[in-house]
Amino acid sequence: FFFFFPKPLSPKLARKLYLNGAEAYVTSYSAINVYAKNPYEFFLKYGLHLKKKTKRELSNADIGTYTHTLLETSINNFNEGNDLAITLKNVLSASDSSNHDSKHNEEILQLLASSDKNKWIQQRLNDIFKEYLYNMQQWQSDQSELTTKNLGAELGFGDSDSYENDALVLSLDDEHNTDIHLSGMIDRYDLVEINDQNFVNVVDYKTGKSTDKVRNLDIKMDNGLELQLAIYAWALQELKQDIEAKAGVSDLKTGALTYSGVNNKSTDTPLYKGIISNELDDALANISDREAHGYSKKENEFIQDDIEAVVSNAKDQIKKIFTEVLDGNISMTPFQIGSETGLKYNDYAEIMNFSEELGNYYNVIEGDDSNG
Repeated sequence: FFFFFPKPLSPKLARKLYLNGAEAYVTSYSAINVYAKNPYEFFLKYGLHLKKKTKRELSNADIGTYTHTLLETSINNFNEGNDLAITLKNVLSASDSSNHDSKHNEEILQLLASSDKNKWIQQRLNDIFKEYLYNMQQWQSDQSELTTKNLGAELGFGDSDSYENDALVLSLDDEHNTDIHLSGMIDRYDLVEINDQNFVNVVDYKTGKSTDKVRNLDIKMDNGLELQLAIYAWALQELKQDIEAKAGVSDLKTGALTYSGVNNKSTDTPLYKGIISNELDDALANISDREAHGYSKKENEFIQDDIEAVVSNAKDQIKKIFTEVLDGNISMTPFQIGSETGLKYNDYAEIMNFSEELGNYYNVIEGDDSNG
């Protein structure tokens, strides 16, 4: 039994560990969120590259990948002009075949077919997917007050050839002299036309509880946590001209950046929740029933804000995080907001041996501790 308080790395060692001679640090939202949750976990995962040894079995990540693939394929089918019935037939028949575009997807299909329990899980996932797709079509079928059109799925940005657009780039100060290259993948983006205004909305699918993602979201973003939707807003700004060309419109504004639950959790819904721009919120004020178009009416499930301010804060937080990374910070100070902490879903508990009784402490952030 032991406990310890990690000492900072020297800046020279930190640069060697994370950059290894490269001029830019290539990263993602997930890595940023790990640091904001607990800097020491970031060091273990992205500095030392420690991985938990696991037995290959169906995981929550596999379930998420399978569901995302169904949804991506469905959007492509809709955009080819297929109706709901044909789309469901095409997508679900493909889900039972080995005709997939990645070895990972093929492996997931093999796992789903490997036992009666996993076969039941696949059937349940298919049923949840069908229900979600039906809801989405219902939201988009009523065009009396606004029009929503799916523009595409899997809009990627990053340095590798697997992304269709360039990475988002931030430059640190002269002392740190490093560019941060940020990659990501937007699950779905829609065109919304209302009151002679054109908006682009982002939808990020969550097979976990999407309500958890938006609880205290404004407070979390101000502390570098849960910057995913803000990063997507930044990506939309960079890709505005391309998206306008695809949509066939001009003066496109960012409308809503949302999570949508694709699961069977009784307290969660597929209704959109997240960040909504002041302009779209004003435009929706005259809509008789927001939920009929997929928008949650719960005040604690949407942050109304100026999108420029949201993006500016995200950039500031990312710069702050990677300045600390290159300065060598590896403090074991997981965040805590009420009962929520940065130690949840943590593979390194046995290494950290975190204990308040032995002197370790949380980075306490004031926020709402209700369950939404």
